Amino acid sequence: MLYATGMRLDELCHLRCADIIHSSMKIYIRHSKNHSDRYVPLTESIWQMILDYWYTFPAPEHPREWLFTQQTRLDHPMDKQWIQREVLLLRRSLGMDSRISAHSFRHAYATRCYENGMDLLTLKAYLGHSSINSTCIYVRLAASYKEGFVNPFDQLEGGM
Repeated sequence: MLYATGMRLDELCHLRCADIIHSSMKIYIRHSKNHSDRYVPLTESIWQMILDYWYTFPAPEHPREWLFTQQTRLDHPMDKQWIQREVLLLRRSLGMDSRISAHSFRHAYATRCYENGMDLLTLKAYLGHSSINSTCIYVRLAASYKEGFVNPFDQLEGGM
């Protein structure tokens, strides 16, 4: 979900079932880091992932308030330290770079969105940044070479 939506870890942990709005294909993010609300797109594949997760619980234990709950207390949101610990354990077991964290999924989402052609203002809105300067970091992180890139100089008529 972190990679699929670009949400911050705390936003994911505090996602409510009611925040998943299938009818308009949106996920409502409440009180983000900048104390503002926003929406991120809900694709069919994300929707299916949520349903698959939800149906892993026996019917009486389906999440009702919090989409992701603590393992022992279903009436409390998931603990972000638990997720961070799980990412750390997976990272170590796979021998991955020590800089990879749960937040890396947000960076990967944003960078890929930009590389795939999303404009910076839309990306800013999806990420919940208050400043376009925060979003512009993904321009630097994105691959500088894109398939099919044509240098503007080469487009000049007659060349030089």
